[in-house]
Amino acid sequence: MRHIILLFALLLCIPPRAQQTFRGHVIDAATGEALPYVSIYISKNNGVMTNEEGDFVIHAKPGDTLLFSRIGYEKLRIAAAQMHGRVSMKPLSEMLRSVTVTPLTTEEIIKRTLARLKKEYKKEKRATSLFFFRSTITSFVKSRIQEGFMRARSANNLRELTVVSGKRLTEGEGGEESYMHSTNIHKLLELGAWIKDSQFWSLSVTPLDDYKRYDCSHITMEGEDGQLLYKIEFPYLERTALTDNERQAIIGSLYVDAVTFQMKRFDGCVLGLFLRSFHNPLPVDLYFDIEYKHDNGFTEVSHISIHGASEETKYHALLFNLSLDEESKRNTKKKAGENLLDAIGKAGFAPELWTQDVILRTEEEERIFMKGMEEMEKKEEKNE
Repeated sequence: MRHIILLFALLLCIPPRAQQTFRGHVIDAATGEALPYVSIYISKNNGVMTNEEGDFVIHAKPGDTLLFSRIGYEKLRIAAAQMHGRVSMKPLSEMLRSVTVTPLTTEEIIKRTLARLKKEYKKEKRATSLFFFRSTITSFVKSRIQEGFMRARSANNLRELTVVSGKRLTEGEGGEESYMHSTNIHKLLELGAWIKDSQFWSLSVTPLDDYKRYDCSHITMEGEDGQLLYKIEFPYLERTALTDNERQAIIGSLYVDAVTFQMKRFDGCVLGLFLRSFHNPLPVDLYFDIEYKHDNGFTEVSHISIHGASEETKYHALLFNLSLDEESKRNTKKKAGENLLDAIGKAGFAPELWTQDVILRTEEEERIFMKGMEEMEKKEEKNE
């Protein structure tokens, strides 16, 4: 009996299987190309995202099930222990067989989607989420990378961005600062198919609000599990004599659930956008990818990727929704205000948040980061 008790006691002392680090690369099963911005979840508020090159790292127990999700692709579930580097995701195809659905015009789909959004926004417009972010700004003089955590109103489109913790590193000495340094570049992250409470995008032509200015069309997409999505195209009509020369059109593809009429993803571009700094206005062609989630009962931003370029400067930013934040008011740090870079510098560094690589750096981002670390260390040694 004594031996049985001792064995039982020893079993109680054995810790559960510890977390391990799993690395992988996600590709499109049809093309073999790297698949960026795939969300990979262990649980509702525990996940990471693939970077621009389709790479990811996640800390999980071997028995955990990883859920791979990207709108427009079949969801995939894999046990962490069974994942061996490369992961293939199948794209949804345009519906080829007949299904029992109520035929709707593109305009009817848009109206139902907008009605759903307005109802959700009215109820959840103060909902706040915690995001991980990374952005790089590259000019002919300097390259800068910023990483950290911020809070933002997350229903429908991002608003009121607040820096919680951050770090920024600069590669390159001397010369002028990047042209983008004095610009409120983080305001770009407020865009969407229907934009609320954003002064930056207030004069823009948006697909859901101004759909009659677009030559809209849609197709129905179906997955193996029977999931139906509407893919709505929003190519802009020819400019008219109205004030269109003062209004920038946001164009792209919007994915909508064919049953609930909830937005799922919006990707596209804004061509010929002008960003202002202390210098002359800079023309930038802006490309974006926004995905939404509905875990909390409403449409909120799950992730957003934006990149743009002018002759002088390139800009890229990523944000990934980590969780709905119920304590945001009590813990708020520095508002982003009119200059995200200054806000990061003033917010400080909170090491307890940096427990996992939420989004792996690409090779170029890692190069800028390591060069920035070297130059920062040199400055510190010089000041000692």
